[in-house]
Amino acid sequence: IGLFVGKLTGKPTVITIHRLVGKKGLFGFINKFVLNNTDFIIFNSSYTLEKANNLISNNNCCIIHPCHSFTRKIVDSNIFKEKLFQKLEISNRNKVVFFLGRHVEKKGLKFLLKATQILLNKTNNFILLIGSEGVLTESLKLYSKKLGISEKTFFVGRIRQEVLDYYYSISDVFVAPSIIDSNNETETLGVVLQEALFNSTPVVASRVGGIVDIVEDSINGFLVEEKNPIELSEKILHLLNNKDIAIKMGKLGSEKIEEKFSVKTTTLKIVEVYESLTYE
Repeated sequence: IGLFVGKLTGKPTVITIHRLVGKKGLFGFINKFVLNNTDFIIFNSSYTLEKANNLISNNNCCIIHPCHSFTRKIVDSNIFKEKLFQKLEISNRNKVVFFLGRHVEKKGLKFLLKATQILLNKTNNFILLIGSEGVLTESLKLYSKKLGISEKTFFVGRIRQEVLDYYYSISDVFVAPSIIDSNNETETLGVVLQEALFNSTPVVASRVGGIVDIVEDSINGFLVEEKNPIELSEKILHLLNNKDIAIKMGKLGSEKIEEKFSVKTTTLKIVEVYESLTYE
């Protein structure tokens, strides 16, 4: 609709793409028509741009990562951790591996559960906290019991926004084990990775989709091959056993989010796009 309004009024049209749906048939035709008749295209990640390459002949495009209004808070994580662990009836000495995201296939949770089983053969001084829920929640709970890791795995459900920073602050590692699912879908970026790194929590994530725009391997976290629980467990263990490295990666991650994913950075890039069209 915006495209046609732009054509009727003689105004330049900008479209922002976060995810392409339907590359064949009628949807594919519509996508191709819109992409090639708009004046400028903003993609949310290098992955989304790559997926659109075979649809566009329009070279007027760029990548502008979505920003989030992150706010520094004074968080007393020790009190929060103590109360949470009392509620879960576990020792406060456990380190925390944290996952947050919808419980759907592309999030790769079953590979994180398998990695947890492998990890428990090497150390048992940690717990896995799994936030949110979804269509696979109950089957994942059953799978954790089958693997014999249910005593170390806690499904904490939906997490309220006002306490989310506390979860990140008590976490020693944040894990995003995403995969390319059976529908060929995966992460186009990864907001939770931005949140984790902003809170200086080092991450272990799969090398898929737009995740690579956020996580720099061995700098602010580790990238692993998708569907590889052995490699996943190795990188998690490395961060659990090397506090200095984990702290350094978390610090570098926080600096990157503030520098490249801030409201100011994103706004300036968008303004630059609109100015280039306005003054042509």
